[in-house]
Amino acid sequence: GQRRANELICWLIQSVIIQIYPELT
Repeated sequence: GQRRANELICWLIQSVIIQIYPELT
């Protein structure tokens, strides 16, 4: 559903941020 898609997008964005800015973790 929509909620699951939103969760997946949030997780994907976090993964990308971690890859680009590893010092933030």
